[in-house]
Amino acid sequence: MATKPKPKPTPKAKPKASAATKTTTPVVAPRIPAELSLAQAYQYLARLTYGPTPAAAAELKSIGISNWLDAQLDPSRAEDPWVTSQLALFPTLPMSMSDTIANPAFLKRRNLVMEEVVHATIIRQIWGTSQLVETLAEFFNDYLHVASFNSADLYRARYDQDVIRANIFKTYPDMVWAATLHPAMMRYLNLDSSSAAHPNENYAREVMELFTVSLTAGYSETDVQSLAKLLTGFRFKDTDAKITVDPRAHYSGPLSVMSYTDSNAQTTDPAVITARAEKVIRWLALQPDTAKAFARRLIRRYVMDVPDESYVGDLAMVYNATSGSIPAVVKALVLHPMFLKSKPTKIKRPGEHLASTMRALQPTLTRPIVGGGQITGGYFGNSVINSFYLLLNRQGHLPFNWGFPDGYPDKAENWTTFAAQVARWNLAADMVLTRSGANFASVDLSSAVPETALTSNQIVDELSQRFYGRTLTEPGRSNITRAVDIATNASPTLKKRTSAVQTSAILLLSAPDWNLR
Repeated sequence: MATKPKPKPTPKAKPKASAATKTTTPVVAPRIPAELSLAQAYQYLARLTYGPTPAAAAELKSIGISNWLDAQLDPSRAEDPWVTSQLALFPTLPMSMSDTIANPAFLKRRNLVMEEVVHATIIRQIWGTSQLVETLAEFFNDYLHVASFNSADLYRARYDQDVIRANIFKTYPDMVWAATLHPAMMRYLNLDSSSAAHPNENYAREVMELFTVSLTAGYSETDVQSLAKLLTGFRFKDTDAKITVDPRAHYSGPLSVMSYTDSNAQTTDPAVITARAEKVIRWLALQPDTAKAFARRLIRRYVMDVPDESYVGDLAMVYNATSGSIPAVVKALVLHPMFLKSKPTKIKRPGEHLASTMRALQPTLTRPIVGGGQITGGYFGNSVINSFYLLLNRQGHLPFNWGFPDGYPDKAENWTTFAAQVARWNLAADMVLTRSGANFASVDLSSAVPETALTSNQIVDELSQRFYGRTLTEPGRSNITRAVDIATNASPTLKKRTSAVQTSAILLLSAPDWNLR
């Protein structure tokens, strides 16, 4: 039986200074409330984590948003011991690509390697204490996206760790360069087969359109072709995944990419060819157009579907001033006056909705989390996480599984179908009424509703504070209290108290406001 203990407040931590973060100067003076209200704490957490909890809100109110950001973005931060113990069930997580390839069982069933990463990601999102890092990991996995469940799965599993997570505390140019010569990206966008005779433009096109300067930079088709030629000749072997350079397959001759030029003289030195590739990729990642594109995507992910251009400009200035420091730009995003000023309008994607509902209810697991070691048979079939895996797969939001290079969409229209909403309503009811295939014990909400709360209004308001950090606005509040009155014959007495609390919880977690962050 796996039982997740209640989360404990995370101690205040001082981040280690780095070249990317220690010289950061805010472009816009932050307007941080002297003392956060509960509603403000919940608003921060709703956007920066996979869902507020009373304990997380109490911690944030106690230490303040600046200290909370420092603690979350501390590379030495330790994960919750229970989460660490569950992640240890997955043997492929710490394995190198060469060790994974050398394992006959995983080589035969390579999808299991990627499935372990998916299961581990769901665990981290729901129960992890490094919540800001988890939301950033998802953001960058969408930004520098490599689709999963294909022939590159043996490499894609390490991409999450070696490219995304390893560079969250560094700079965006570091991350883009790490992605460029990673076997998962090379195989996904055909960089591993690009040659002087036949330059493949897939990676060059996506790195310019999606990963760096974006279409607004006005680059030409010739720029894409030139970049593709500069990136020819890189290879890796499926036996060990080590990157090599074939000088015979590398294009030689002068090239220009936008205003960047390279004589690209003929050479047989792999180090010279690699240095040329790194130089042009880092140059692209440090362009002002990249700074704006990066800021725009970050704001779209965390704050609003249509980013305010003054907000974009302010974050771009921080990006340029810090050579693309990810922690510096994230802090500027959160401490900017528009972060709290803007109303919650972002629609939760299915994974966010699942995690936030789980975090709000904090149910006790009655079935174990199952990881590796069961190479034959169902492998994950008996795991409680498998039910989440299947749910997200049905809703079209299984981690890493978007089929195109642009990553999962991050606008409301992509996630607001009627079928998707029905699935969200069912999730709340299933969890509260324990209809999830005996995955959870009954959720006890009695501690959130004091005995003095005797009417439907009082019960709804108490639960609203727990789930939203505020009282639900009208007419939503009245609609819910009327429904509770009908369910209990307008009398949530002691005898009907459990029914009133459960009905209130289901309706609050099915309200339109619960879809927003």
